[in-house]
Amino acid sequence: LAYILPDGSEGWVGHEHIPAFLAHFDWARTAVVMHHAHFDGLILSHHYGVRPALIFDTLSMARAVLGNHMRASLDALAKHFGTESKSVPYGMFKGRRWENLYPNERQLLGDGAVADCRITKRVFAELAKGFPAEEYDVIDWTVRMFTEPCVYGDTSLLDQTVLSEQARKAALLMELGVTEQDLQSADKFTKLLDELG
Repeated sequence: LAYILPDGSEGWVGHEHIPAFLAHFDWARTAVVMHHAHFDGLILSHHYGVRPALIFDTLSMARAVLGNHMRASLDALAKHFGTESKSVPYGMFKGRRWENLYPNERQLLGDGAVADCRITKRVFAELAKGFPAEEYDVIDWTVRMFTEPCVYGDTSLLDQTVLSEQARKAALLMELGVTEQDLQSADKFTKLLDELG
């Protein structure tokens, strides 16, 4: 996990130290800036139980500000805004786990991730110029629909719908004179279709 804090300090922590690092923050009062927050935000939420007070996503901002006619990868945005380009050779880590990397490879990956944080910070600063403040909430809500999914429903209505659908299917099977097992058998199902023309 790579980071740049508001005081300008930056660095990275290895996989085994991430929970302790994240525990230092009051997440109810802490916002984060990420590129493609759907991905990183899901990892924070699902694997570490971290739900920041506000999520800023430079990918979503770029799509709103720059449109869909250009790529919005972090590297493409870095080039667009004339900042340093991504430098991590991610291909060399493909299919490998943190515990299988040599110390020099971990350092290379960590340093590259910090460089990506610097790029994200600069891209955010450029995109934020004149960005409508009310759109930050829209981005936050949209990202959270992915990172913290919730389903709300009227359980009694859903129960009624299930019972109604089960009854409808049972009536159809009875009308056809077949069982569920008949429909699950490829041979019997094919025969039924042939009989129905």
